[in-house]
Amino acid sequence: MPFSEENIADLRSVSLEGEDIKIKLNHAVDVILDKAREAFTTDGQVVIPLVEINKPFGHGLLAGHFVAIGGYFKNPASLKRTGDVVIAKEGNSVSLQVALGLAVAEAGFDSYNLDLLNIHQSGKIHVQIAENSLSMKVSLFYAPRCSFKLDYVMFDRLGGIKVDITGLGAFQNLFNTLSKWLIDNFQDNLKAAVNKVLYDKLEKVIMKNKLCEKIQKIISN
Repeated sequence: MPFSEENIADLRSVSLEGEDIKIKLNHAVDVILDKAREAFTTDGQVVIPLVEINKPFGHGLLAGHFVAIGGYFKNPASLKRTGDVVIAKEGNSVSLQVALGLAVAEAGFDSYNLDLLNIHQSGKIHVQIAENSLSMKVSLFYAPRCSFKLDYVMFDRLGGIKVDITGLGAFQNLFNTLSKWLIDNFQDNLKAAVNKVLYDKLEKVIMKNKLCEKIQKIISN
C-alpha cells in the first residue's frame, strides 16, 4: 500500500530489519548500478576530462613553471557496491546509504611541460590509484507522493597512488618531489570532477528506474 499523508504512520511503524529486506535492498541498488554502468558506456563517458594544471613554483633562480594538459580519469563505468545497503528512517522519509568503489581508477595527462633553470622537459603522466572508496546517500520521500533526493555521491578515500612521469631527463632526481607535488595539486580537482559526473549520472538513472517506488514496495511488504 503506498504511503501518503493519511497513512504516513505506517512508514514509522515499518520494521527495516531482517536478512530478507537487506537482500532486496542490495538487489535494488545493484540494478541501479548496472544501469549506471551501462549508461556511462552507452554515453561514451568512460573517460572523465580533468582540468589542466598550470602552476608556477619556486622563487628567484629556482623559479619554474609546470603545465599539464589533456587530463583524464577512468573508469566511472566500473562503479560497484562494496557493502550492504544501510537503510534508516528519518522522520517521514527513508534514507539509503551505500558504500561504493571503482574497480578501475586511473588518471593522467597526455602532455606536460616543465621549465626550470632554463631547462625544458616534456612528457606524459600516468597515475594509478590502487585503493578508492566512495559513499552515496539517497533520501526517499513518500508523502504527498513518491520522490527522492540524491544527497551525495563522493570519494571518501584515494590511496595507493603511484605516479609515472616520462621524459623527466635532467629532472629525474626530482621525481619523488614532483610526484608528491603533482598529487597534492590535482587530487582535489579529480575528486570534484568525478563526484559531479557520478552524481549527475546516478540521479538520472535513479529517476528513470523508479528506485523510490521499488524501495517503497520492499519496505511495504
